Amino acid sequence: MGDQDGAAEDRKLRAALRKPPVIGGVTDSVVLTPIAMTPLKPSDPIDESLAAPQLVLPADQAVFDSYPRKTVCEWKASPGAVSYILQWDYQSRGVWRLDQMNGEVFGYVVQGTTYTFDFVGAQPGRWRVWPVGASGTRGKPSEWRTFRYTR
Repeated sequence: MGDQDGAAEDRKLRAALRKPPVIGGVTDSVVLTPIAMTPLKPSDPIDESLAAPQLVLPADQAVFDSYPRKTVCEWKASPGAVSYILQWDYQSRGVWRLDQMNGEVFGYVVQGTTYTFDFVGAQPGRWRVWPVGASGTRGKPSEWRTFRYTR
């Protein structure tokens, strides 16, 4: 890549960073991809025919010593799922944030079986995935997997 190409990429990156924030991830090509958030209510019906996704990465109790804290979650497809909802959480002073929330919690709607996000701090985290069927009803969630960032 020549100096002019590098300068153009730098200008595109700076312009993207000046835009109002969106919920979502940043792809390798520096394109902001909005990701829809959806509420998860305990009273929502569960489609028992949709099996929980099998989580692949990160492994349970993974420890990361990296900054920025780009976290890639990957799982195997669930038969009958047309999309997924990923939840991630962090622990502060020994308490999970989602356990402290009054009311609805949220998850990120994902098309496919991978989701990347920037984790909030040098602390424990956890994640899980729900399959979603064609009717829009969630299936059984995966187990929570934990991880930790040291910086």
